[in-house]
Amino acid sequence: MTVQPRVIFTRFAGVENPELGPWLAHVSRVLGKRAPVVVKMAEPSVWQLVSANNRELARSAAIFAGFRAASDAAAATVASLDSAIVRPVVDDARGLQGWYLAIDGEPVVVCSRWYLADRERSQSVNLAVSSLKVAVLGDGARLAPNRSAKENSLRVR
Repeated sequence: MTVQPRVIFTRFAGVENPELGPWLAHVSRVLGKRAPVVVKMAEPSVWQLVSANNRELARSAAIFAGFRAASDAAAATVASLDSAIVRPVVDDARGLQGWYLAIDGEPVVVCSRWYLADRERSQSVNLAVSSLKVAVLGDGARLAPNRSAKENSLRVR
């Protein structure tokens, strides 16, 4: 059996879920003023692209109102990749480089992490785009645990 990149989905019990905080913080740093506005929704959901060895390669730029909306958005992103524009970004405060993909002017995918060099950023973009083209979309979403920030810091890693 061949293992290939996958798009996996996570849903949260609500926007107050502390597990959603780091996701929002990263997307906000990458997108700046273009970051999504978080509205009250029952089951905010996100998607992320992971490699065959489960390493995160990219994540959705938006928060969606449920699994179906996230799944539809991921499928639409894959279908529109040929028209995607890569937008490099720099975190001036830390001197790190990132990126996002825009389709029709709207951010749809953001980098999974920050990079020290332009070469690393370029490799990340190329890997994410080529992986998205062949990724298998998950058919369900995992429910993120609703831990407090204190519980998260106490977890064994």
